Amino acid sequence: MTDIPANPIHTGNTAFLFMMDQRFLVQIRGVDRIQIWVSFPGVNYPVPGLGGRLEFHHDRGFVAYNVQVLRYADRPEDGLILERSESAERRTHRSAWRVPTEIPVRFRTLDAPDPRAAVMEDLSADGCQLRADALLAVRTPIELRFALDRQHGELVSEGRICYVQEETSLRAPASLRYGVRFTSMSGETRRLLTLFLYHHVRRLYPKEVAAMYPRVRKAEPPVQLQPQELPPNPGAKSKS
Repeated sequence: MTDIPANPIHTGNTAFLFMMDQRFLVQIRGVDRIQIWVSFPGVNYPVPGLGGRLEFHHDRGFVAYNVQVLRYADRPEDGLILERSESAERRTHRSAWRVPTEIPVRFRTLDAPDPRAAVMEDLSADGCQLRADALLAVRTPIELRFALDRQHGELVSEGRICYVQEETSLRAPASLRYGVRFTSMSGETRRLLTLFLYHHVRRLYPKEVAAMYPRVRKAEPPVQLQPQELPPNPGAKSKS
């Protein structure tokens, strides 16, 4: 999904509808003030009165509305009529140095103690991007376990899901990409993460890193002035 305007609720735009503990990709078919007509790809339709969340994602964040099912469209297969909240939640992703990775990750949520598998596709000081098959809602807290190298073993960090995107890569067409913002980690984990990023950022972005530090010019040795004889002054009287 690309950048979206301040008000993303327009006919033709797509969004994620979180409802019934599931996530659906829907399209806006019509808008009338706070009522929204959306497509619905699910088999089991939600009953009127059921609440949910409608999220519009873009490269730098997302805009989300709380919604409630008012009724079906004229025919159930034509979609749902939703009523949205007046206000929206807006989030912007934090920008930081990112290092591409391919690190296996085990994570778990608070309500599912069994760990799940994922792949960490990039890493920064603020968080990471995961590729996983599991369905997770935005703002879900998770615990991550991963190893940056063989020497220091497994590291543990807590985080929170801040955005979700469709996986468009041919290598894993059924997967989802999740942005995770770190919320807590030990001092030792932070130290090892900082060292890992320092090493790889200097290798990946040498010009950008060099531009952050002004180059100090070496002091040049002072110029030694040689004494010179002044030209004679024609008007001066010579001493006899």
